[in-house]
Amino acid sequence: MSDIVTLKIISNLNYTTLVTFGDSLTDTGNGYRITHNTWPPVPPFSINGSYSDGLMWNQILADEFLNRATLQDFAYGCATTDSNLLQPTIGYNTNIKGNYSLRNNAKPPGVRQQITTYVNLSLNENIDFDRTLYIVWIGINNYFYDPTLTPLQTVESMMESIYVLVNFGSRCNKFYETYLHST
Repeated sequence: MSDIVTLKIISNLNYTTLVTFGDSLTDTGNGYRITHNTWPPVPPFSINGSYSDGLMWNQILADEFLNRATLQDFAYGCATTDSNLLQPTIGYNTNIKGNYSLRNNAKPPGVRQQITTYVNLSLNENIDFDRTLYIVWIGINNYFYDPTLTPLQTVESMMESIYVLVNFGSRCNKFYETYLHST
């Protein structure tokens, strides 16, 4: 038996824009750009700088499941929930040769900072919130970079970030259920 993560979407997928925030599981190349194209290493990772050798989940979701919706990705590899709570640097791995001085000076914005950037860039935009899907995928790096953080600190930090997005006008009336089940 194996555990399978299943995303059950309880809504109509009638979105024209997908906006994503998060870490390396979502980053389509933002972290690569702030490290002057040094991290993640290419190859084995994508020439576009994502932490994959192909498309990321958000690119597939926007293109294949949301009928070529516009993707706006604000995620950065190594990001945490909030840079003010915990500020990592991008990509230190002693097993991979490269220019560590450039990478270790690159500080990815946390999800709260990513959302703030999105809001500031969008203040004068005419956003159709009913046709815009927002996804926040974050949390694990908090524990990776600081194992003393409690789950409550991480969840509170996530919720504070989401409140910034909600106060901007995004809708939280769509329900997405993630669960594990055995097969």
